[in-house]
Amino acid sequence: MDPQPQRRPPSAKVFWVVWPTLITLALGSLYYVVRHGPLAAKSTVFRWTPEKVETFPVGQLSYPIRVSDRGVVWVQTIKGLSRLENGVWRTFPAAASATPYESFDHDFTLDGEEVWAAGPGSVVHFDGQHWTVYAEIAALHDVASVVAANGQAWTLDHEDNLAHFDGKTWTVSKVELPGVPSSALRAFHSRWLGPRLAAMGEGRLWLIFQGVWRYDGKSWTPVPGTSRDVRMLGVLKGGALYVLSGSEVLGFDAKGAVRFRYDTSKLGTSAMVYGVAGRWPTFVLAYSAGLYRFDGNNWKLERKSQFGMSRLSDVAVAPDQSIWGIGYQLPEKAAYSRAETASLLGTLLLPVIVVVYPLWYRGRKARYQRAAAKQALLHATGELPSDLKRKDDPAWMTAVGVVIMLSAIYGTYWAAKKFWPAAPIWLVPVCFLALHAGSTFVLSLKPRKAMPNDPIHPGGAREIDWAKSWPPILGGLAVIVLLYGRVIARSLHLPYVAAMPGFAMLLGGQFLFQMYDRFRARRVEQQVKRADYAKARKILDGLLAWPPTALWKLTRAETLLYSGKPEEAEPILREMIETYEKTRQRMLALELLGRVLLAQSKYDDARRAFEAVITMAPTRPAAFSGLAETRLLHGIEIGQALENARRARQLQADRERLAPVWADEAWALATLGRSAEAQQALEAGARDIDRRHRPELAGFHWRAGMTLLALEQTSVAMQWFVKAAEIDPEGYYGQLAARCQRRAPAKISV
Repeated sequence: MDPQPQRRPPSAKVFWVVWPTLITLALGSLYYVVRHGPLAAKSTVFRWTPEKVETFPVGQLSYPIRVSDRGVVWVQTIKGLSRLENGVWRTFPAAASATPYESFDHDFTLDGEEVWAAGPGSVVHFDGQHWTVYAEIAALHDVASVVAANGQAWTLDHEDNLAHFDGKTWTVSKVELPGVPSSALRAFHSRWLGPRLAAMGEGRLWLIFQGVWRYDGKSWTPVPGTSRDVRMLGVLKGGALYVLSGSEVLGFDAKGAVRFRYDTSKLGTSAMVYGVAGRWPTFVLAYSAGLYRFDGNNWKLERKSQFGMSRLSDVAVAPDQSIWGIGYQLPEKAAYSRAETASLLGTLLLPVIVVVYPLWYRGRKARYQRAAAKQALLHATGELPSDLKRKDDPAWMTAVGVVIMLSAIYGTYWAAKKFWPAAPIWLVPVCFLALHAGSTFVLSLKPRKAMPNDPIHPGGAREIDWAKSWPPILGGLAVIVLLYGRVIARSLHLPYVAAMPGFAMLLGGQFLFQMYDRFRARRVEQQVKRADYAKARKILDGLLAWPPTALWKLTRAETLLYSGKPEEAEPILREMIETYEKTRQRMLALELLGRVLLAQSKYDDARRAFEAVITMAPTRPAAFSGLAETRLLHGIEIGQALENARRARQLQADRERLAPVWADEAWALATLGRSAEAQQALEAGARDIDRRHRPELAGFHWRAGMTLLALEQTSVAMQWFVKAAEIDPEGYYGQLAARCQRRAPAKISV
């Protein structure tokens, strides 16, 4: 054997110490920089008039902004509600309102000068002086939305409970939307897509969820003209409800008639609408580029750069027609200290290292394994599989190919948007899946080239190898589930699945398939352990036979070996070595192939197979054990066989698999004339043997018989051979023991 390939990658232990450490450092530094450092989002409230722009930094992440009829400005932050008093923010934290939760992070609304806010387990009312907590209603379930008008309040939780406060008491009723299962409401915990209430006019109640609905006090009636994916934008003073339906902003009056319609695609294909606000005659639409303002006569665009903002999130109009909004500012570069600049650079560098390090490790490991596989397979078979003959593509070529493919797909998508403006974004992963499935199907039709060591009709007929085709195709489907699992689950009204992250569904599916693959292989192994090969073959050829994975093929080959049919197992294993590209699958196939060749007395081929496995995985005990048994059966290099057996015993961590290793060691010791040590090794093996595994139990008896033959204890050896044949009469070791009974006298005479 040639020396092993150079440039060995770091061990797995080193990798799993270094990589989590880098991730921890990256996350910690990123958290500091984003929450407290130079990249921290600085929420700023601004007031715009045609004459000037005033800013009032909040310093905390802020959400909606509301302006009362008297011009009092309220915002919601991560610590509670804040009110602007003489240019300074006064915060009312959740603790100050006698609620145990950190913030009112669900919803808040104004009723005149009064405030109603919803938290995870309470509804809070502020009358300008005192806070009142209503926990007996909301404590049962999380509140999704709260509205108030004319001294009344309504809340809707995620269990479709509608609670109404008439100024004195609360009453609760169930929300029943015609054509919408009640379970659908429970599936949404999104701030933007979840159910939202609105109150218009004299307390007329509306609901925005999978459409727009009006409530007459008894039942809900759908308002025509909206799509199912509708999002509430706001209610204007004077009684007008605005929603975003598809790419259109729609405004409804109190009777449900559409009084306003605007196509947001006119703002640009990538425009995102965040909210609307208005008091006659001013109307403002906040979107990704700034504010689109109507002054009663004309529409005007006020870009966000005019306010010094990088992004706008909400807007409101005050009684004096001034426009208030929330935006985010980043400090000027000159405002960074040297320490902040250094931390920023380090924060930007660490995530790159976190991504690059596993890619580098995997690439180096793959190159090392590929070189080891080339050397091992060339030594074992004399030929290289077609995939190992190809030269590895340079990394830059792979990167260019990925860029070209992504550019082609996304370019096609954006070109299609010109002719099909409503084209959904899910067309992108569908295109990926189509290309993936198509290329897989075409490649699976390509005939395999004939190889000198190919045991299956060299260059055989074209056929689809579904064992290799289905994983990438199902993997593409899994990507779509990963990205759009919630949408699919909502369409099928599966609330609990919709609440589950897509990656959990993907990983859960992989886990379940692996469990299925192991389950069916275990069923075969159970029958093999009982030496019931007929039942094992029945399972292998039954309903569980699809798909024929690598584990399933290895299980079939091992069953054929144990049942005394190694010549049928050999083609399966050689096909795996030829066509499978994963190093571990080839290694396991080579290891089992060595045993199969040994069973056919092809000692040189078996030795090369075991040596190839040792080159690919130097810590595989079965390879050393097989190499020892090959030398013992061939009758050469007995001292080396003893070293191989002892090395296998040192590497073997599973005690139940130690018995055949002890037996091989005893065999080698007996051949070398060390009878006492051989007897001790046999006794150790007898203690460790798994007596439930009949083929291996028969194998131990056969090896013990060979050990006693080497010690010239023929009569005792015959007893062990007879016992082995009785334990597994139809199996390989039982048949081998029977042959040894017939050949033993001749061998002794020789």
